[in-house]
Amino acid sequence: RVSQRSPPCSVQPRAASVAEWTGQVPEVRYIGAFERTYLLAEIVGEAGPELWIVDQHVAHERVLFERLFMRHHAPAIQPLMPSQVVQMGPEALARLTPFLSELEAAGVEAEPFGGDALVVRGLPDFLIDRDPQALLEDLLARLEREGRVDLDTFRRDLNAELACRAAIKKHHALPPDLALRLIQDLLACEVPNTCPHGRPILKKLSLDDLERSFGRKM
Repeated sequence: RVSQRSPPCSVQPRAASVAEWTGQVPEVRYIGAFERTYLLAEIVGEAGPELWIVDQHVAHERVLFERLFMRHHAPAIQPLMPSQVVQMGPEALARLTPFLSELEAAGVEAEPFGGDALVVRGLPDFLIDRDPQALLEDLLARLEREGRVDLDTFRRDLNAELACRAAIKKHHALPPDLALRLIQDLLACEVPNTCPHGRPILKKLSLDDLERSFGRKM
């Protein structure tokens, strides 16, 4: 089946509502990109202008993660033709089985196949060209590293993994309008400074920082 719900991977504009901007919504002026990876933008808020350098991959990863984890957007499910059997062994299958409903809620349709495998029948449409075996192996590796996990922990790990795999990669040139939308979406995130894995998303330079670095201010 194919769900008619909108996929979460498109970069769509949203009103900025980051906690640090308590009054005026900041104005964003997109400047350009460095190495087709780092987006440069002028952000004008209550404290004055800042130059932001934004890593497009981890910024998109954060946007996708919050949309998936907070259920802002439900993924559309695309059937795999044919379905793919992923061999994993009985112990690994037993570890994943309690979380199959959470996998399906995130767009990964899978069910036990024999005593040591899963058959994957569908993926979120933004991951349809990705290898389901690699996805499940990465999730199993996370479960093994963390030991006993509850449903909330698994859901966070799952959505972080999906967001990472679906996010725009480095050296992928973005049209200016999509780059601007991505920065606006980042401003609307609850945690805009780091990706779900803890990596920094952006660097900020105030006008005072720049003027001091060029000797214009002491």
